[in-house]
Amino acid sequence: YYQAQGNFMEPLLWWLGKLSLIVVLTLCCHMAQNESSATMFYVQNVLLQPNLSGDVQEELLGIFSFMSNLKLRFSACGIFRLDLPFLGTFIGLISSYILVMLQLN
Repeated sequence: YYQAQGNFMEPLLWWLGKLSLIVVLTLCCHMAQNESSATMFYVQNVLLQPNLSGDVQEELLGIFSFMSNLKLRFSACGIFRLDLPFLGTFIGLISSYILVMLQLN
């Protein structure tokens, strides 16, 4: 419909907007996973400080045990995980689909 009238910019901009939302969402999920992993490292470094009070050390040990059991992962309804490998697969899939559609046209 759009190609027959020569107006292909509107659907192109719509697809680019949707793709940018998926990229931003996936990158935010990836960054949150990295921060979760880095938090354990920071807690360990603070626990190595020699002048910690007993209460602070106890709280930090509780945080460390909680974080060591927590595996932060984001998924879409449990169907697929939102991480960088998903983003690469998604972009490859969309690129392949576009190439096939261009060849059929």
